[in-house]
Amino acid sequence: MVITSNISKSVILILGIGFSLLFSYLLYQSEKDVIMAELQQDVERRAAAFTLSLSMKFEALHTLTALLRQNPDFSYSDFRNEAKIVLDRHPDIQALEWMPLVQNNQREEYEQRLQHIHAGFTFVELDDNGNVIKAAERDFYYPVYYMEPYIGNEVAHGYDMSTSVSRLVSINRAIDSGRESVTEPLMLVQEKESQKSFLMFNPVYRDSFAPFANHREFFLGAVLGVFRIGDLYMTSEAGNIPHDIKILLYDLTGEDKALLHARVHDEDKAYNDEAAYSVDIDALFERDWRFEVVIADDYIAQRMSSQPYIILMLGVLLAIASVAYLDLIYKYISLIKCKNCELQNLSLRDPLTNLYNRRHFDDSLRLEWRRATRTGSNISMLVVDIDHFKRFNDSFGHMAGDLCLKRVAEALRKSVGRSHDSVFRYGGEEFAILLPDTTDPKSVAERCRENVEALGIKHPDSVEDVVTVSVGCVSIHPEKGDDYNELFLQADRALYDAKNAGRNRICEHLSSKVNSQASAIDFSRSVSR
Repeated sequence: MVITSNISKSVILILGIGFSLLFSYLLYQSEKDVIMAELQQDVERRAAAFTLSLSMKFEALHTLTALLRQNPDFSYSDFRNEAKIVLDRHPDIQALEWMPLVQNNQREEYEQRLQHIHAGFTFVELDDNGNVIKAAERDFYYPVYYMEPYIGNEVAHGYDMSTSVSRLVSINRAIDSGRESVTEPLMLVQEKESQKSFLMFNPVYRDSFAPFANHREFFLGAVLGVFRIGDLYMTSEAGNIPHDIKILLYDLTGEDKALLHARVHDEDKAYNDEAAYSVDIDALFERDWRFEVVIADDYIAQRMSSQPYIILMLGVLLAIASVAYLDLIYKYISLIKCKNCELQNLSLRDPLTNLYNRRHFDDSLRLEWRRATRTGSNISMLVVDIDHFKRFNDSFGHMAGDLCLKRVAEALRKSVGRSHDSVFRYGGEEFAILLPDTTDPKSVAERCRENVEALGIKHPDSVEDVVTVSVGCVSIHPEKGDDYNELFLQADRALYDAKNAGRNRICEHLSSKVNSQASAIDFSRSVSR
């Protein structure tokens, strides 16, 4: 019962905690999936806003280019007027510029044309140390000729784009394709911070309908859009970010993954090493840009509700409560069983001597008789009676008589040595002892007689000066059809034979059959009768 109870409680506790962990984990994963889905939607929205912002600025640049293509002989003032209209609508464009193709023999003319507006204007380039110097002689130039705004971009005025390999690659690609071309991320000549930028070239030709093969022959120059990546990002709807994410913008066009811009609200937070989500930007023609979002280590925990933990705690508490309740039930059942056993035992016991009573004697005799008949074994019985017990009661009173019965009962109980031997109070001062699988009851009977006499209970009116018993015993090999009641009757007859023979002695039926004749045998000590 105890083992079953412990196993049941252990199973309930393990299952309860296990299911609590499972449900808590599933709810946690569900909330985590929702949080990550919301993050993905937010990133896609930011990427779409950034892409739309780029497209609108590129479209404005196309509009300016279309106007200039209609008037190839436009002046500086014409350019500035048109450029101001575009910049008023898109102030986050760093600059709009006109870059003509200037042959070597045209250089002086182009330089002099702007010197009355910007004194000392000349074509320039950067030396190895990044210092602005006068451009060297070469076959042709791609100078920054017109620009708007001028203030803030003065250093780039006159800069020869052909001196930069990355710029020249994009220029040639635009000339040959007749379409826009975007440079790789670069540092502007006029950059005062560490922000990366890119240039967009829109080619302009003398003949808008020139054949593809003759694009370079008809090329006049290009309209440039100068864009600082960080400014573009901040002015788009993607600019504002939560405090626990980091948005990174990469250029994947080359062999190496180049970081263009990093937007982070809290630099002190710990962030994961891997991107949680990424979105490609498709608005940059031949350039492959990508948005990547890195979340802080506590990003999910900050947005997670307490429900998974509440369910876990409630589940564990419920499992513990169930085990405690089950434990109470088992204890209650055990108590009921114990009480039932006690009641059953009381119903089978004599209240005075605590020996088995007459009712249990009848049941035990019937069962042992059947077992002996079935197995072919012997069964023996002793019937014990206290000699002259009525006289003892009359002389010493009933309280002394009850005490005498208790002591005699205890002596008889100690006289049987096997666990399956049973001692019964048959009634009054008479006792019965059932001995299964026994062929020699005489030794047990003699031990009973001696042990009672050894108690030394004073009894002057008995055959001795102390309390003694007479014992009748019988041993039978029962056969099918024999009556088990005859076992007691034969032992009882032997008892009366012992009493008639003088008491304080044993009388045994020698025959193994029920109808055998009794013979009195004296096993008492050698005393004068």
